[in-house]
Amino acid sequence: MPQAQWSAILLLPLIVSGYCMLSMGIVPNFAGCIDQLFFAAAFGVLYAFTLIIPSQLWRAILAFVGILLLVLLCFANVLYFRFFQSWPHADIFKQVGDLPHIWSGIVSLLTPWDFLVVVIPLGLWRVSLVRQGCPRRPGMLALVLCAGGLLILHQGLMAKGLSYPEHHPVCWFMRQSMHQEKLREQANEAMREVSKRIDDLRPINQTIYRGAGLERFPFVKAPHNKIPKLPIALEGKPNIVLVLMESMRSYESGAYGAKISFTPNFDRLAKEGVLFRNFYANGSMTVRGEFALLASFVPKYIGGPIYETFPDVGKVTLPSILKEHGYKTMWISSFSPDFHNKREFLESHGIDEFHTVHGHLETIGWGPADTELFDFAANVLSRQEEPFFAEITTLSNHFPFKGPFPTSAMTPQVNADKLYTAYTCGIFYTDWAVGKFADQIRDSAWAKNTIFVFTSDHGIWVFPPDRTLLFDAVRKQELYWRVPLLIWSPHLLKPESKTTLGSQLDVAPTLLDLLDIHVKNDFLGTSLFRDDVAQRFVFMLRDGSQRWNLRLENEFVYDVGPGAYTDPIVGPAPHKFFRYEGDFLHVQAYRDYRELPQSRQRALREFAERALNGYYSALISDRIWPGN
Repeated sequence: MPQAQWSAILLLPLIVSGYCMLSMGIVPNFAGCIDQLFFAAAFGVLYAFTLIIPSQLWRAILAFVGILLLVLLCFANVLYFRFFQSWPHADIFKQVGDLPHIWSGIVSLLTPWDFLVVVIPLGLWRVSLVRQGCPRRPGMLALVLCAGGLLILHQGLMAKGLSYPEHHPVCWFMRQSMHQEKLREQANEAMREVSKRIDDLRPINQTIYRGAGLERFPFVKAPHNKIPKLPIALEGKPNIVLVLMESMRSYESGAYGAKISFTPNFDRLAKEGVLFRNFYANGSMTVRGEFALLASFVPKYIGGPIYETFPDVGKVTLPSILKEHGYKTMWISSFSPDFHNKREFLESHGIDEFHTVHGHLETIGWGPADTELFDFAANVLSRQEEPFFAEITTLSNHFPFKGPFPTSAMTPQVNADKLYTAYTCGIFYTDWAVGKFADQIRDSAWAKNTIFVFTSDHGIWVFPPDRTLLFDAVRKQELYWRVPLLIWSPHLLKPESKTTLGSQLDVAPTLLDLLDIHVKNDFLGTSLFRDDVAQRFVFMLRDGSQRWNLRLENEFVYDVGPGAYTDPIVGPAPHKFFRYEGDFLHVQAYRDYRELPQSRQRALREFAERALNGYYSALISDRIWPGN
């Protein structure tokens, strides 16, 4: 084969994968360059072997299929990244059934340049067909040796542990898959280590719980015989309604100090309820945030969501405990409960009924408008026998915030790009729907005996035009993960504002404490109404890509590496370690916070890696709870 044709074949994978990285703002380091070269050489070797086939037609077909798979695989990384702001994980094939649900969102993210990156490989394929012949033996041997040497380097990089995905997307995918299998093999040994050092991995309300002493299930805790009753504990069995608001952040809310508030109704309700000011999401997808809220356990930080990969895992949940105490349990949404395999997991973990809006009149974004959802939910709940638990999941404010939002003209104006402006319109509309719902049910008989929990599933990697924020990956992390939490029940609870550090893991324990229900469980969270926790910490995990953030009291460890985020890497390390005593949500600049000493940085990193490997090992070995 002429040298020019071989150059075209070897340049092809570099062009396609290079475009992927360029479109995501990623600059590969040394390891990333090795990945790129290995991928190109491996592609060349595989392509050369197709030339041994005698039939020119079959050679052409195989070459075309190989190039098509190359383009699809790399291009899929780009679309997944744009949609979820992270790279695909090793369990992605288990989520193929979800593609029709998110297709409209993916299509909206295409750019004209994307079509060019498809045309170029097909053009190179046509060039490669001219005067084809088997490569000369010395050239073929050199290519094989080159690929082999790069593979050894690649394996050496992998042996040092998983790095951040500034490497080639296909190599990252392979490396993650291998590492996931390795962790499965080591799970039992890891669990023995967890059992020996469980106290700092399992926070406990010391006046309520103690470790159950189950070596095989170290996260199980049991209540003390005598428990001091919470001063605001409620009598009887009030209903619980969890309102999970799509993509809402604290930063845009006046209740959390925003100068321009896009949540006037939430701000109004916050004055009537218990507002938690230091509250964080644990995951960056709805299905992961919902799992953290209901099951009080960290979302799976390697691979696909737990609902998809371990739907039958032994796990106690808030609905399952309430069900044992006489509650009817429901899930209400505008979207299908089959998305992300929610139905299978929730049915086996305490949810009795699923109610989905049907026959709707108004569509916003992905489905029925939030106002219709709340009207539907109010109708469903008004017909229930008490006590009941219900989760209401909103949808209208879902990325890419297409609307049309009927309240857009009422949204406060910002001088921002199109995407952030659309996001603020979505926030304002969902808030408007929440306000209408609260006013509609406020004085109904069932609502007077109901605790409403308003919170969010996750943040969104879309930011306002703040010059001080532009290159500050640390502050962006805080904006992304900080979400609202309001417990609202004007007939049962007095207004209060609390600064206790908490996350979605703490919602289930907090509600059970409020109901004076204390039973054996495997929750990682604690009651936010108690001051008896030795050390509070929050993990914030990206979607299955082993990206983590940590806040421990007033110490922060925030991920500033490339790959999952569009910022260039800041400094020599992928995390920033610092301390801040005030409200970090509205900090002004780097100078306002203090970097931690190296010894403390090492200690926090070791703690995070030990904890996350322990949680993951417990999950994949099914050693969280003895059984459902």
